[in-house]
Amino acid sequence: MRNSVETSPTKVLAQGSEIAQGAAKHGGTIDLGPNTAVNIRLDVAAVRAAIAAYGNGKDELDKRRRELEKLVVEGRQFFMAGRDSLKPLLGYTYNMNWDSTGLVRSLKIPDYYSALLPLLGFFARYLEDRPTLELASRGITAL
Repeated sequence: MRNSVETSPTKVLAQGSEIAQGAAKHGGTIDLGPNTAVNIRLDVAAVRAAIAAYGNGKDELDKRRRELEKLVVEGRQFFMAGRDSLKPLLGYTYNMNWDSTGLVRSLKIPDYYSALLPLLGFFARYLEDRPTLELASRGITAL
């Protein structure tokens, strides 16, 4: 007889229940040490709880990723509008005047959060230092 250990969560739980039944049936005649039916059922319950927590965590991660994607789109739109509003003042192509806005070597706005977030911080400080450049009517402000 071959003893195989399952890897899918559903099969692990089923196998654990079978093992607990076997321990209950044979535990009186075979010394199973700490592997009593009660302990095995507690372990199965802990695995069930861990599987549920993992599923909840995955759902929460998916939700937060979708939220982050929306915020990246909003941040890019804000930054593009702000950049475009400053082009008449700073130039329509990259030059060193753009560096203090956070746009260095290019006027391209990144589409991933790890690059966008620091640039938004630079841009906010740029507008804080130059409140006359804010366009509240278009939502282009340091806040």
